[in-house]
Amino acid sequence: MGIIGKGPDNIQWSSGYENRDNISYRRSLGRGILNLLDSIPDGVLVFFSSYWTMQSSIETWTAEGIWDGMNKKKTCFVEPTNRNDFTAALADYFRIVKQKENGAAFFGVCRGKISEGVDFPDCCARAVIVTGVPFPAAKEPRVLVKRKYLDQSYQQVETRTLTSHDWYNREAFSAVNQALGRVIRHAQDFGACILCDYRFEMEGNRRMLSGWLRNVARSYTFALGKRSMAEFFAGHTGIVRSAPQDVSDMGMSGSARPASRPKRELSADGTSSSCKSACGSRSQCMPEPVFDNAALSVYCSLPVTSVAQPLTAEGGKRISVFDALNAQVSSTSLPSVNLSTEPKAPRVS
Repeated sequence: MGIIGKGPDNIQWSSGYENRDNISYRRSLGRGILNLLDSIPDGVLVFFSSYWTMQSSIETWTAEGIWDGMNKKKTCFVEPTNRNDFTAALADYFRIVKQKENGAAFFGVCRGKISEGVDFPDCCARAVIVTGVPFPAAKEPRVLVKRKYLDQSYQQVETRTLTSHDWYNREAFSAVNQALGRVIRHAQDFGACILCDYRFEMEGNRRMLSGWLRNVARSYTFALGKRSMAEFFAGHTGIVRSAPQDVSDMGMSGSARPASRPKRELSADGTSSSCKSACGSRSQCMPEPVFDNAALSVYCSLPVTSVAQPLTAEGGKRISVFDALNAQVSSTSLPSVNLSTEPKAPRVS
């Protein structure tokens, strides 16, 4: 998990209103992403704070020749607003990630279709790049009414909850955390989280990141960040590359509406059925990475046990909280586990 606040040309990165029409900023951001694509294998997701910011950035990159450079490194897709077009683009993205060694890049927006409700496991998203803080539109009627209501409620002790400022920030970072969650989708998954805006370096903003990222987030210069990324991915060789066969495998229906994710069934040796179908045995799967302090660097490859302590089921079988909560465990594979650490209160009839 890394924060890069300046581009390779030392221009400060910020998607704030002050840079709305700043061509130098857009050019610097484009060149930075172009350089980062060199070191990222397979699929990459790039998120912007709004559709307008994404479209204006791509227009600038096209005029500067940067967009052509990105397409030479990876096949680039842009999130369409039409649902049918989105479904087709998503299917093409999965197909190219699976077939081409250099992968593809999907450019979208926070709160958009690819940032919430779509599963991008394994090679489908080896990195997520967030290019700004997606604050809600300040002049939007819904936002104005909500902020006015919170300010009025805060005046009364009995109705006091959040200030309008706190709510406004939470809305932005909720969208950021949703986007970052696309990169790690199961216990053996790994990938990079890159925040390309200097405002993420502020301590108050760091505290609003998800707990599994907050403590490993570090700030880097562009050169150091890229070098750390290259070293990280170089250490993950011989990986079994897998991708969904169609859009429905990613929790998306033909109408591109989010659907619930299928549960992972585990066999007696703790291997998921999808894992066995892909590589035949657990021994061929990508091993969980081993970290030292330096290896945390810009990128996250967090085994589940770094997020939650493993549990011991009956018979001495050790499983993670992730598997205990998300796997459909049968009585013949992994015994049931009591996740509660405190005795339950007696039920009062």
